[in-house]
This record gives sequence, C-alpha cells and structure tokens, in this order.
Amino acid sequence: MRNATNENQGLAIKTLDESAAYLRDVLTIQPDNPILWQRLATLYLYQNVQIANEIVQDPRAEEAINKAIELAPKREEGYLALSQMRALRGDLSGAENILLQVINDFPTDTSARMQLVTIYRLQNRLEEAADMANEAIGLGYSFGSYGEINWLVNYYAENKQYDQAIALQRQAEKIEPNNIQVFIDLAKLYMVAGKFEEAENLLKGVINFDPTKKAEIQALIDMLPK
Repeated sequence: MRNATNENQGLAIKTLDESAAYLRDVLTIQPDNPILWQRLATLYLYQNVQIANEIVQDPRAEEAINKAIELAPKREEGYLALSQMRALRGDLSGAENILLQVINDFPTDTSARMQLVTIYRLQNRLEEAADMANEAIGLGYSFGSYGEINWLVNYYAENKQYDQAIALQRQAEKIEPNNIQVFIDLAKLYMVAGKFEEAENLLKGVINFDPTKKAEIQALIDMLPK
C-alpha cells in the first residue's frame, strides 16, 4: 500500500477502506483500546496518500491519534505518531516540541531522538541533527542501512572531522557487507584524510571482490601519491 503503482492503486484504496471500516467496527466493541485507535489513525493517513497521490491529511487521523493518547497518556507511541502527522502537514516546530517532550518523559528512548534528527535535517539544522543522532547512538541505537547513516558520514567529512566519518563508515561495512559502494566511499574518506596506504589496500581489495569495477577503482588508485 505504501508503494502502490497505477496498476494496483485501486486495490490499495479498496483494501485501506475495508481495513478502516473493519477497525471502526472493532472499536464499537473495544472503544477503550488505544492501539486500535492508533492503527485507525495510520490507515487514514495511508488512505489520503493513495487517493490524492500526495500528503493530504484526513482530520480523522489526528482525531483518532488524540483518542489513543487520551486513553493511554503514558504510551509514547501515540505521541510519536502525532509528531509524524504534524511534520507531514508542514508543522515542523510542532513536531519538534512533541518529540522534545517525549525525550524528556522517556529519556532512554532512541526512536524519538532519531525522529527528531529527521526534523532537524528538514530544517537544515545539521549540527543539532548530528548531536541528537550521537545521543541516540550512545543509548544503543543501531542504524539499519547505509542510506540512513550516509548523511552523518558526509556531515563529518564536510567538517573535516575525518576520524568520526571513518568510524561511522566502518559501521556501514557491517550493516551492508556486500555493498561495494560502502567500501569505495570508505577508501575516498581515507584519501581525503591522508591515509593513503589504507585507501590503496582497500581499493585493491574491491578490485579482487568485483573485477568489473577495475577501471573505476584503478583511476582512484592512480590518484594516490606515489
């Protein structure tokens, strides 16, 4: 449903409509279930994305999530969902305020911090985004993909903080060990950091792993000081 094509969009809309109707029926039996109210709010959001092909929020989405929060005011998931809704309609400061309160109430939570990282990045507040990401990492957060970590690597590299950039890039090796681009980008970091021997050894390893990259990688090796 999140990635419906033109061919199956009709099925996606029909499925969402039926799912929302089913949840409304269930809520007549379990009106005090906050998780069901949160799921209904999510369905309303998906419905409007499918129908309008853009982010247009159904007011029932926020009504449903507010009901979920009313029923379970100490459950953080409802606030995280509400923050997403505020961000989607362009109210980034409202989303930020909610997340800051969640972090205050749940100081060991990492999901709220990473959601706040996204808000800061949307506002081009990269230093604050990096600081918040490091707080989450310190609390045990693990990145799930190279794409998720790449912006932070680039932030440190652009600020010439190469040790931090390289350390994060080494984490990406473990996340996506079969992604050749991760190793090529790490070699480029070694190059700008002046670690030419490490760069050359890594690039030669890339050629051995994927000979089809030989021309591209050899061009990088040729750039290294002799």
